[in-house]
Amino acid sequence: MMSKETIKRFFKPDKWKVLVFMFFLLMNIVLIYLHISNPLSFTLPEPGQYIEEYGLPFVFLTVITEGVTSILPEISETISMNYYGLFIDVLVWWLLSCLIIFIYNKFKYKKK
Repeated sequence: MMSKETIKRFFKPDKWKVLVFMFFLLMNIVLIYLHISNPLSFTLPEPGQYIEEYGLPFVFLTVITEGVTSILPEISETISMNYYGLFIDVLVWWLLSCLIIFIYNKFKYKKK
């Protein structure tokens, strides 16, 4: 069983954890900018709709484009933001950052 101090030290921010976290954040921003949707999304579009969902590992931004297949297209876009998905994504990114730095430190000090 891990002590409270060990858990506090695991989640405590330092410059390397923040740097890895910023990498995950930047990676998500680049994926959204390049229009690379989340491959794990399970939303089925209705006829004439095109749905893009962004966010890794959870979807936090959905763009629905309607009127894609009509002859005289009246294209309209609806953008919806899922703040719970964004919050969970940030938590997952921070947990991954902490875990990566923890494993790195274990191997670094094990070599000495």
